[in-house]
Amino acid sequence: FIYLSFNNLKRESCYNIEIVRAKINYDFLQFKNFYEYDECIEVSKIQKFFINQSGGRIVDFKKKEILFSTGAMRAYYKDESKKIIHEQDINSKFGKVININLDTLNEKVFTLGHRNPQGLLYDKQNDIVLETEHGPQGGDEINILEDGFNYGWPISSYGVHYDGKFRENAPLNKSHSDFGFQEPLKYWTPGIGISQ
Repeated sequence: FIYLSFNNLKRESCYNIEIVRAKINYDFLQFKNFYEYDECIEVSKIQKFFINQSGGRIVDFKKKEILFSTGAMRAYYKDESKKIIHEQDINSKFGKVININLDTLNEKVFTLGHRNPQGLLYDKQNDIVLETEHGPQGGDEINILEDGFNYGWPISSYGVHYDGKFRENAPLNKSHSDFGFQEPLKYWTPGIGISQ
């Protein structure tokens, strides 16, 4: 099979990131829905919408499993009193690396607290998962991912918000470990636009 992730218009003005797949065929690829879910980001409720901050990387993982990265499309709510932070909500699909079984579609959150995870690599020989993600203005990261760990976004980041404003629900503290999160293996400030 070939697997493709895409930014999906789930319903009017509400987007998520899903996966389709097709059997490999050199004449014609017929894609069918593979990984779907109901949650989506409602554009009318957020300050700005950045669909390109959606992650979407897929890699082979252990036997009959994949890892799938999702961003949160910079979904800061217009009403800043709302404490909804998708990346820190274990029940949300956004801002995660998700482990999906290819046969059963059983899934679990592998890691959380990601902003825009653009790169993902599973080193089978050493059993290591590497992930790269874009920070805001600065704070691009390389992370070694470990099952169940939290990487801090948007509570912690070595970057700053583009508008320079403080956000109570996204304070971007300059330490990860002081707040119970994993520190990046390496980070860049200013950012370098890191990718795969």
